Amino acid sequence: MLSAEDCDPAALPPPGSALLVAVSGGADSLALWDCLACAGRWRVAAWHLDHGLRAESAADAAAVVGHGRRLLAEGRPPLAVLVERHDIAAAARAWRVGLEEAGRRQRYARLAAVAAALGAGQVATAHHRDDQAETVLMNLLRGAGPAGWCGIAVRRPLVFGVELVRPALGLARQRLREHAVERALGWCEDASNGDLRFCRNRVRLEVLPAFEQGCPGFTERLLAQAAAERQAHQPVGAGAQRTLAQAWSGDEVELAALEGLPAAEQRELLACWLRRLGIEVDRARLRRLDDLVQGASGRELRLGPWLLCREPGRVRCVRATC
Repeated sequence: MLSAEDCDPAALPPPGSALLVAVSGGADSLALWDCLACAGRWRVAAWHLDHGLRAESAADAAAVVGHGRRLLAEGRPPLAVLVERHDIAAAARAWRVGLEEAGRRQRYARLAAVAAALGAGQVATAHHRDDQAETVLMNLLRGAGPAGWCGIAVRRPLVFGVELVRPALGLARQRLREHAVERALGWCEDASNGDLRFCRNRVRLEVLPAFEQGCPGFTERLLAQAAAERQAHQPVGAGAQRTLAQAWSGDEVELAALEGLPAAEQRELLACWLRRLGIEVDRARLRRLDDLVQGASGRELRLGPWLLCREPGRVRCVRATC
């Protein structure tokens, strides 16, 4: 059975802290929630989003609520168990993005808001080692540069005062599944995980197994290379975060911080900027943000739930109203 010691300590808050866990109702997230709750070190809350995309989604919500009741009966009362439903299909149409992107935006926006309301400085997700391999390979196949090699970060800012953390990132999916079986967590299998219309599913079910079959040990080498890239990028990333922290005042970023920086550090600073806003970093968004920074005053850029307004010597970040 998993214990908190199996998780990455760098991704967990001090004992006694409030910790919000994103729980889908699947085996991975239920196992992580259960593991952290059983440790008894933190005030653990769970949050679930019903995307309104599947007829059986009510069963996912029921699994989350049911496990909260079980923990209460076991003497491990959750700080909170919260279930929300949002029409992600409608959001995707309104935002003119795909279902996956709309769901991601809604999840992270609500997780940040709920964490802040609960006084939780960290939001934990159940991303694991297999997710890391899939992400790195997807980034490579898309033509990502060195940043794509790094894959999923153990921790990153979600919004001011709230971090997104992945304590199970070093664990194999099988370890989480074994914990779920041993504890009889009664998870729900999401049928959409086998839908090959989604890129990640194709990578997980077809592409990565094909590479592994043709080149045994491919996944381990991929992960080792990703770890080396994260280590190599760490000094630049840490420096960019410090620079950005100094430049960020209230809801504004002073652009003088970018002056004279080498191109690599400037790019990393822009990437840190996006992460602080809770926006996934990719080449297109980096290019659009750079164009805004280098452009004239009066320009605006909509990124996710944010409207970035270029003003003399600065960029102001405000929540978009629609």
